[in-house]
Amino acid sequence: MLLDAWSEIKLEYAGAWLLIAGDMGNVYNKAEIPANERVHFLGYVAEENLPGLYAKATVFVLPSFDEGFGLPALEAMACGTPVIVSDGGALPEVIGNAGLMFQLSNSNGLSNAIRECLENRALYSSLVAKGLERVREFSWQSSADLIWNALNEI
Repeated sequence: MLLDAWSEIKLEYAGAWLLIAGDMGNVYNKAEIPANERVHFLGYVAEENLPGLYAKATVFVLPSFDEGFGLPALEAMACGTPVIVSDGGALPEVIGNAGLMFQLSNSNGLSNAIRECLENRALYSSLVAKGLERVREFSWQSSADLIWNALNEI
C-alpha cells in the first residue's frame, strides 16, 4: 500500500525519497523496484538510531493492518515528526487527533493524506505540536495508574 501511494505521488515531490525501515520478510521483491522510484530499504534499524531517523523524516507513515499498540507512531511524534497511520489495530486510539489517519479500504487515502500533510504548512505545524503534546499522555506512571484503577474496580 505504501509503495502504491508513493508511486502515485513521487513525481509531485521531486527531491523526496521513501525510506522503509524494518524487516519486511518476503512481502515484496526489492529487486523489482527500479532505482528511479527513489525508494530505499533500510532493513533493521538499531533502537539507538531510531530517534535520529524519526527526527530527520519529513513525515512518518505506518500503514498497518493490525498494529498492536503503535509505539513507532508515538516515537515519531516524540521526535517532532508528523504521523500518518492507518485505521488498523490500536493506531486510531494511540494517535488520537495528533496525526492523520486513512482508511485501509480506501486505496487513495494514504496518498491523499501524505499530500495533505506535505502541502498544508499550517496542518503540518499543528500535527507536530499536537504530536508532542499527545506523547506526554503516555508514561509509565499513567499506565500504572490505569492498571491500578482497573484492579481496584474489580
